[in-house]
Amino acid sequence: MPAEDLRAAVASIAAHDVAQERWFGAKGAKVGELVLAGSLGPFDDEWLLAVRVAGDTYLLPVALRDGTLSPAVGPLWRALADACCTGLTLSGEGLELTGAAGPVSVDGVGDGARPLGIDQSNTSVVLNERLVLKCYRRLTPGEHPEIELTRQLCEHGYEHIPAVHGSATATVAGETSGALLLQDFVADGRDGWLAAADELGGLLDAGDVAAAAEAPASWAVATGEVTAELHTLLAATFGSRLAQPDESRALHAQALAELGEALALVPESTRPQLEAATPELQRRFEAFTSGAPPLLARVHGDLHLGQFVRRDARPPVLVDFEGEPTKPVSERRRDASPVRDLASLLRSVDHAAHWVCSDRGETAGPIALAWITAARSGIRDAYERRLSELDAPFAVDEPLLSAFEAEKAAYEFVYAVRFLPSWLVVPTRALTSAIA
Repeated sequence: MPAEDLRAAVASIAAHDVAQERWFGAKGAKVGELVLAGSLGPFDDEWLLAVRVAGDTYLLPVALRDGTLSPAVGPLWRALADACCTGLTLSGEGLELTGAAGPVSVDGVGDGARPLGIDQSNTSVVLNERLVLKCYRRLTPGEHPEIELTRQLCEHGYEHIPAVHGSATATVAGETSGALLLQDFVADGRDGWLAAADELGGLLDAGDVAAAAEAPASWAVATGEVTAELHTLLAATFGSRLAQPDESRALHAQALAELGEALALVPESTRPQLEAATPELQRRFEAFTSGAPPLLARVHGDLHLGQFVRRDARPPVLVDFEGEPTKPVSERRRDASPVRDLASLLRSVDHAAHWVCSDRGETAGPIALAWITAARSGIRDAYERRLSELDAPFAVDEPLLSAFEAEKAAYEFVYAVRFLPSWLVVPTRALTSAIA
């Protein structure tokens, strides 16, 4: 098919449609024209396109039929997965895909392909009901943190991630970025965020405060334990060290900058609440420089309830090691405090409860608050106990945890404005608990 046809199809994509996509990382900015930067295919009538828009390059897995682009549904995904698990290189026009097999081998990828069906800033498909192929939509040059971390964890026998069967990089205009990751599909798994939301919704329906205080025990302990095991192994595998004074100052400066960005980005209707909380948030940020220097190591980077896939009668598995999508890859690969991961996870408990209550047209009352308290305590107690059992090189410092929770509270406003405006109600409602 002539390249002109692909260019014309890309140019015909409406800027408004692109701006609404979850993977588009410049929410609120002028989208402008979409320009074809590279193409790989065809696989039947499906293509992998590299498209430049709003200053970034994105991968578009598409089918081209009668001059119109639609999501790819099969042949492309199978070809990409095969490249990952065999180490094959696929060369196109301005786009080259280089696979890297393993660490765990797999005997073919099968024929069936369907969307994973979970809201993500990237795109994942299930292949033959046994593998998941993730396509990173926004290309960022350099080694991708999720590919790097999951391959290392898999090689070191960490049991709480889906086995990694391969990955691939994409090269466009001389720049190479992480593009694909192929892992096991957890057939009996359930998204931890959705499971928590359903649990709380049922408790709210039942109106039983005592039950709300008991319910999280069934999953919170395992969540804390798996997190502690992850942090201990990452520290052992990649090394750990105490933050230097300039790094502690940088943590403080970053938190202040994040708060400043949030204040600049949030709509007028939300700004008064954030402004009122600013003095207390800033006070908590002072722990970054007033206390002992934190231990730094590689971490998950964006830990929340939705990153835990719950399984029947087994500990959960962890997914999505990409780090925070608003940050550049170089920053997501830096050493960070494991306590920040814990703070992010604990904040997500509050966020889940406020999301459920908001969706029901309610505010968080005694049942939701009892559930939050029980879930947070269960996670944290199990985390600290498991750290001690594993003789981890760090412990949880209370002021530092409080500071990271405050920083995460500010970050959530930035994330909502840039990636998911409908989410803004959650950090707004949860702000009070972040500074309580």
